Amino acid sequence: MDNTKIFNILAILLGLRPFGRSLLGANARKVRTANLLQLLPSLGMLILYTLCLVSMFRTRDEAASIAAAANWLQAAPNAFAFIMVIIFALKNRDLGQEILDSFVMCDEKLRDYFGINYDKVNRVSGKMSILFVFVSITSGLTVAALTFYSAVDLSNSWTLFYWASFCLPKFTLMVFNFQFVGAISFLTSRTQLLRMAVRANLSGELDALLAQMSILGKHGNAMKVRPVDSVNPTSATLVADIVGILHNLCDRVNLYFGKQLILTFLSAFICVIVQMHYIINHIRHGFAMTDAEILVSFSLALVTMHAIEFWTVLHGGEMAKVKWNETMVVLTQARGNSSDDKLRSKINDILATMKVKKLEFHAFNFFTVDLSLLTAMISAMTTYLIVLVQFKISEDEKGGDSSTNPTKQFSVES
Repeated sequence: MDNTKIFNILAILLGLRPFGRSLLGANARKVRTANLLQLLPSLGMLILYTLCLVSMFRTRDEAASIAAAANWLQAAPNAFAFIMVIIFALKNRDLGQEILDSFVMCDEKLRDYFGINYDKVNRVSGKMSILFVFVSITSGLTVAALTFYSAVDLSNSWTLFYWASFCLPKFTLMVFNFQFVGAISFLTSRTQLLRMAVRANLSGELDALLAQMSILGKHGNAMKVRPVDSVNPTSATLVADIVGILHNLCDRVNLYFGKQLILTFLSAFICVIVQMHYIINHIRHGFAMTDAEILVSFSLALVTMHAIEFWTVLHGGEMAKVKWNETMVVLTQARGNSSDDKLRSKINDILATMKVKKLEFHAFNFFTVDLSLLTAMISAMTTYLIVLVQFKISEDEKGGDSSTNPTKQFSVES
């Protein structure tokens, strides 16, 4: 997809997705070569990160401990999530290629069936791709710069690997989450286009043309809009076919991203709790530690980074559900307006399928990706933070000195 080429290149370089058909040729030798090349970014990332992990155990003197990228509580799930994401990218590369092919097929069928023009849709997805790249790089560089300032000792080269062992997974996992959001956005936009096609071909609404043009811009007249008194009964079969394609794509996307999403959310959840605890601890002690302001800035950068991830993923899943329900409403209206028994029966079948099998995204059936999860996460974080702060206050009181400096974020000896 040329409109998302910038983000696709970034994901390929990080080993998160296959190259696509553009590098595959007709002859078997070129196909084998391209398939082999697709392994190199993922394998390269695994080898590099293995070296970074080895550096954590290279030395345990005080300098190395202070220079560690994060304490073990957040470093362990962070590293595990990164490794599993890369391993699953290797394991599921064929499935990833099938998803990319299905995206193309879905667009072709929507274009052939309903004459949909994708100019505006492609512009929006292109801008979203650039935004994802900008946010990923900006967040990654901010966290990397603050971590470098706070943790790296240039006299000890191993501290650079400590630094990479923390920053590399954060950046990669953010790109992975944005990749998932991109897949969700594709299905959401196609569901919206399907809704407009239903209005234009089955409901016989007078404003169908205006609705199409509002979605597709000046080229909206490419839609095969029916007159108000004319409804195309054969369009119901085409709508059922597109619904089946969207269902199939949703299942594949869940299978490709679901397991890794559990690990990435768990890693981010733990990191946010730990960093919020550090921020509260620094505030309680009046920024008494050296470079406390820098450390708090680092914590805020991480919390903001993960907040962006949580919101984009969960909001994307919520919007997919909303557009799916809107499509069902339009189909219900079309059924009520029709006097054709065969058409009504076909629409009933489509609605029954859409009700039983909704366009929902989930993390391997562990949780559903929508905004209801955000409320649960905020509640859990608040509870854990209260417990951590109470433990810290009790520890300070037992030590007899409530002004004890807070533990530095980067110490693995804490």
